[in-house]
Amino acid sequence: MRALLIGNYGVGNLGDEALKAYFLSAYPEVSWTVACGRPGAGELPLLPAGLRSWRRPWWKTLRVIRTADVLVFGGGTLFTDIESVRACILWGIQAAVGRWFGRPIFLTFQGVGPFRTGLGRAITRWVLRQAAFVSVRDEPSAVVVQALSPETKVIQTFDPVILASEQSIEPSRTQDMIGIIPRGNTTESFRETVLATARDHPTAELRIVLLQGEDARERDAAARLRVLLPGRKVVMTSVQTFPELVAALAGATRVVTQRYHGAIGALAAGIPFEAVPLAQGDKLDALQKTDLSALKQKAKEGEEALRIALQQLAAPREGEPAPSFEAPDQQGVVHCLEDAKGQWLVLYFYPEDDTSGCTLEACGFRDAYEAFSGKALVLGVSKDSQESHSAFAEKYTLPFPLLADPEKRMINAYGALKGVLGKRVTFLIRPDGTIAKIYRNVDAAPHAAEILRDLETLR
Repeated sequence: MRALLIGNYGVGNLGDEALKAYFLSAYPEVSWTVACGRPGAGELPLLPAGLRSWRRPWWKTLRVIRTADVLVFGGGTLFTDIESVRACILWGIQAAVGRWFGRPIFLTFQGVGPFRTGLGRAITRWVLRQAAFVSVRDEPSAVVVQALSPETKVIQTFDPVILASEQSIEPSRTQDMIGIIPRGNTTESFRETVLATARDHPTAELRIVLLQGEDARERDAAARLRVLLPGRKVVMTSVQTFPELVAALAGATRVVTQRYHGAIGALAAGIPFEAVPLAQGDKLDALQKTDLSALKQKAKEGEEALRIALQQLAAPREGEPAPSFEAPDQQGVVHCLEDAKGQWLVLYFYPEDDTSGCTLEACGFRDAYEAFSGKALVLGVSKDSQESHSAFAEKYTLPFPLLADPEKRMINAYGALKGVLGKRVTFLIRPDGTIAKIYRNVDAAPHAAEILRDLETLR
């Protein structure tokens, strides 16, 4: 699986860099290439949307798009024109070229909107209608998506950066300290909130935490805040990773933020916070109405939904070569695809040993086993262990091998994963190793008889 990961990376923004790191680590089965505005080593530039960007080697990105299996727009609020409609134009160009080459578009963990121009809405509506997968990080974004493109199926999840706080956070003694997280275009309402909070905590240290410390605008915003706070102890620090952010906030009595990932950091550190929206319709308000465990659960659901979508995209198709495999059966005998060369092979995946549907399906193959003799080999596959398979086969006198795939290598290769279990899907493989037919909506009881009928036609 080759994927082009597209995002606002390389500009020194902690949230965007954390998102990039998440995709590269959470989906190791994907061969990622990164395209962004300021590419680092081994990364590619975005396709041009202005005169200066034509000087960059965008043609390399074009070559990768032509050979990629999918274009993944990876997190952040890409489709909004609250600062400039050029953002929507930029991301729209990447999606349009991808679709021109026939590549599927995945919009993942997105914040969508708000919008102030008709052009921004129109571009976003078109991209949503082209997308094969859409997940958003908050309820307001889901509402925007449904308003722009009611026919688009949208999965509401949460920003996966929150999962970085799965690592244990050392409890910190509460300090007399207020965390302040500005942005380069910080608003007057944010400055007023900071001043009011400072007045309510007259002895507290004021710690300004920059998430994009290399940005001159953000440093200027911090400097202006210092001027507004004469006589107060003001400390300024810059962080580059999400764990550094959580550590910088740890122990604070309160956090005031105008950055989305600043609010997530406060949530992860368990600190009360006030999120000041950049504009009406901003997503920051929604963060104050949920708890950390619920947000983590939503992020995990989004992660699993994307993994399944990627696996389905990578799953082999009828007429294509079957993926190679090597796995032990219930007796420890190792089977591989090459062993079946010159013979028809029924490779059936099922969720779990000794459950009602799986037992019904296995007994169907058992009862028809003599009919399969001389026509096709039968192999069952699940994530269960050899010991579980052995007990299952002995209990129901199953005469065919059951392959143990606890690490889900075969299951992933064949796109047969659903949730934490394998799903019920069967591959009928020709003697030359190509897939003759895939059975995705399997009715367990008559399944063996269905395959025997197809063998008579296909052989």
